[in-house]
Amino acid sequence: MSFRKITVKSGDEEFTLEVTEEEYLKYYRPWWQQKKHEQRNRAAMEQNGYKKLTRKLLEVGCTVKGVPGFYQDRDGEWTIHFSNKSSGFLVPVRNMDHMIVGAQIRLDHPYDGRKYIWLSSTNFHMGTSFGSPVHLAGSPGEKTIFITEGPLKGDLAHALSGRTFGCVPGANQYANLPPFLQAMKLMGTEAVYEAYDMDKLLKTVCRGDYNEKCAHCESYRKCREGQELPCEKKNVKRQNIQRGCRKLAEICRELELPTKTLTWDTDEDGDWAEHVKGVDDYLYGLEQKKRNS
Repeated sequence: MSFRKITVKSGDEEFTLEVTEEEYLKYYRPWWQQKKHEQRNRAAMEQNGYKKLTRKLLEVGCTVKGVPGFYQDRDGEWTIHFSNKSSGFLVPVRNMDHMIVGAQIRLDHPYDGRKYIWLSSTNFHMGTSFGSPVHLAGSPGEKTIFITEGPLKGDLAHALSGRTFGCVPGANQYANLPPFLQAMKLMGTEAVYEAYDMDKLLKTVCRGDYNEKCAHCESYRKCREGQELPCEKKNVKRQNIQRGCRKLAEICRELELPTKTLTWDTDEDGDWAEHVKGVDDYLYGLEQKKRNS
C-alpha cells in the first residue's frame, strides 16, 4: 500500500498528514480541487468588481438588503449575483419617484429563447426576488400615458417621442399594473393607450418561420405539399398577448380610465405586416423619415 504526505492549512496553522493513495484520490484531492475552484471564483468576482461595487454602495450609505440581485455570501459579505451566463448590460427599472427598484439584464448571449433576464438573488442567503415592478419612463401623472412591454423599450420610446410610458415586464405580467395606474390617475392621468408589440396581431398561418423546430413539424410538411394550415405556436402566442391586452382594458375600465389600442405596420386584413414589431421601432422609423424628408 502506498502513502503520501499532504500539507493542510487551517487559518494560521499548518500541519502534515500521511494518507494512503486511495484516501488521497477519493477524499483529499476532490476536496482540494473544490477549494481551488472556490478560490478562483472568489478571485474572479473580486476582479470583476462585484464585491468592490457592493462595498462602494455600502460605504456611501446605500442599503442593499432587500434589493433584487444582492445577497450575503458564505463569509457574510454582501455581493451581487452575476455569472458568465448572465453577462450583458443592466437596464434599470424605476418607480414613479424615479428610484431604481430592480434591473433587467439584456443578455450578450441569449439562451432558451430569452433576450432578457431579471437581476435576482432569490435562491441565495438574504437574497430577493425582482417582484415584476412597473417601470416609468416619463412624467408621473402625465395626462395621456402609453403602456408597453419592457423598460428598455419604454425608455427608447420616451426618448424618441417625449411621451410617458408605463412598462410591464410582459403583456401578461400585470400584477402591479392596477396600483400603478391608480397612482397615475390620482396624479392627473386621464387616458391610456395600449402599445404592446404587434405580435398581438400576428398572422397564424404556418410558414415554417416560427423557430428552428418548424423543420420537424408535421403541419409544416403538409404546408410544403400545398396545404394551408394554422400554426399552433403562433396562435398560442397571439392569444397570450391578446389576453394581456384584454386584461389591461379590464383594469382601465375598473379605474374608469379611457383606453385605446395603438397599432402600426398592418396589412389589408388588419394583421401585422411583420416589418416593425415594437413601439420603439415604430417611433424610430418615424424619426428617420423626418430626418430624411
